Amino acid sequence: MSDNKKGLVFNIQKFSLHDGPGIRTNIFLKGCPLSCKWCSNPESQNPYINIFMKNKNKIFRIDLKDNDLNFDNDGYIIEDFKFKNFMSAYTHNLDEISYEQVARPISTDRILDICLQDKVFYENSNGGVTISGGEPSLQIDFLNELLTKLKKVGIHTAIETTVFNSLENLESLHDKIDLFIIDIKHRDSKTHKDYTSVSNDLILNNISQITKNAKDYLIRIPVIPGFNHSVKDAHEFVKLFKSLGIQKVQLLPFHQFGEDKYKSYGIVYDYKDVKAIEEYDLMEMINVFNKANINAFV
Repeated sequence: MSDNKKGLVFNIQKFSLHDGPGIRTNIFLKGCPLSCKWCSNPESQNPYINIFMKNKNKIFRIDLKDNDLNFDNDGYIIEDFKFKNFMSAYTHNLDEISYEQVARPISTDRILDICLQDKVFYENSNGGVTISGGEPSLQIDFLNELLTKLKKVGIHTAIETTVFNSLENLESLHDKIDLFIIDIKHRDSKTHKDYTSVSNDLILNNISQITKNAKDYLIRIPVIPGFNHSVKDAHEFVKLFKSLGIQKVQLLPFHQFGEDKYKSYGIVYDYKDVKAIEEYDLMEMINVFNKANINAFV
């Protein structure tokens, strides 16, 4: 009998045209060691199944750390006696509240079935499956099993990663990943920690190794106002990229797409009143990269 591990998935997005070539299915895994102030998926950071309950004007979160409820094949909570008994600790009347389940325990076989439904679209567009997060490598055993199954059926695989993990864990993915998509947020370690809660020392060290051995990789910079959006920042990135041998970078302009999530989940959003960056706002940075023979694009 084959292994069929379960992982925590907070979203499955079909027919995506981003995050890798062609038409793709994006699988978003729960949990992230970073806490970026601008994160567009704040619900991804916590490594547990969450229940967000709304009672009148109050919002509060329950973390299911021991998975002591029953779930169906797609990872949704079954509203049986066990669920009602569990929820009675938080409300006396389920009809008075609404709740949202964030993250579902789903098996690798079930995710493979979902992806195979669209294999013809992958093949006709040179697409495939991208594993994102959160930080997918936090669920390393589940991730390796899922990638192994995807490769066995000939599906192109990509991963969006912060590479904030042990090099050993990341290197275990090399033969199963066709494209590493890696974010570099800042060159300075202290500034990186101030805005993401972690130093970038481990990240940069891992990037220096991964870029040597990966089948293919793409470096991206999420460009954030007041953090890394200046000509000076661009020059600092050039120095870093030259030291790492990086010759291509994608710039991701800051947007407000995640703002409604913060409001919905009752989370304070530090970038609430910060204006989105448009493509034309990045031209000065792009020119700095291009003059240094680094292909920069949006």
